[in-house]
Amino acid sequence: APESADPKLDVAPQRQSLEGYATFLAQFYTVFKPENLSQIPAILKQYEGREEHLYEDLHKKYKPNYEALICKIYSARNPEKLAGVPELLSKHKGKEFNLFLAICTKYKVTNPNRLVVALNGQAPAASSPARPSATGAASRPATSPQALQQLSDAQGEVA
Repeated sequence: APESADPKLDVAPQRQSLEGYATFLAQFYTVFKPENLSQIPAILKQYEGREEHLYEDLHKKYKPNYEALICKIYSARNPEKLAGVPELLSKHKGKEFNLFLAICTKYKVTNPNRLVVALNGQAPAASSPARPSATGAASRPATSPQALQQLSDAQGEVA
């Protein structure tokens, strides 16, 4: 059966309460840019009256590669589902983040940010939390020794 997004995680670009937008930002930044968590109140103020643009704007800025992220989880936990990822993403167009979170929950991925960092081919600084690139995109394969170690560590979380 295809994955379905948990309704409690419904953060698609539709009208929600201010609390709903704050929750979305917290979830998104926890995965893609943890160092921005403290900026959520300022971001909400900046988007006041046009909060519905948050989802689209963040995805334009960070360009998350949900296909690569979901494939990484499936390759470790449920390889039979790999071929269906493009169709799954098409079915959940506009709600890819919800889908990604639901898959992380289902397969007990406890730190999706490490997966994002690993797919970006970056190793986190030793004294700071794992951080994605400025784009947040999972567009480059992990090729450096540090990135391969980070990817291995991330796979351990989904294995």
